Amino acid sequence: MAMILPPPPQQQLREPVHQPARPDIRQARGRDGEILQRNNRGEPADQFELPSRMLERGWSYQWVRASSLGKPDPSNLTSHHENGWRPVPASRCPGHFHPAGYQGAIERDGLVLMERPETLTQDALQDGVNAARRQKHNQAADFQGVERMLDETGGSSHAFAASSAATDSRGVAKPILNRSVEAAPTNLYPKREYAIGDD
Repeated sequence: MAMILPPPPQQQLREPVHQPARPDIRQARGRDGEILQRNNRGEPADQFELPSRMLERGWSYQWVRASSLGKPDPSNLTSHHENGWRPVPASRCPGHFHPAGYQGAIERDGLVLMERPETLTQDALQDGVNAARRQKHNQAADFQGVERMLDETGGSSHAFAASSAATDSRGVAKPILNRSVEAAPTNLYPKREYAIGDD
């Protein structure tokens, strides 16, 4: 007689339980009735990073030294002010760098956040590029010089040369020293003797 076995119990499929990575932000009421909560964002990787909601097209931002080791540096702020930089008020991004309601410029660790129109920043960058090109040109004029000897010096034409005002943006034409690199003679190397057998 054939025995009928009951069907195997079916395993119930369970829905995977997903725990949120962080629990819901809990709120509490402060002594004066203010709702308090943790921002739960942790410390940012860079404390000077600006939030994207704060950045505006056509403007440059820069952290400027306002003090060093607790000593104020007004001359640095004045120099930046003269070049178009202005402090960014904390009201531009309330609650991020300072508590909400704080009035004044955004400051952090002796630095003040400043802004100016992008056109002024591009002008400054171009001035820096032009100054670097002038310096490179002037240094090249110093090293190359003009292959002629100043008759009044009576020196070797290989040792001295005169730079040309046409090749030097400073308009300087003066005797300069031709520079070269040569190896030191081996007979000038120090002689070292090592003691052998002394214990």
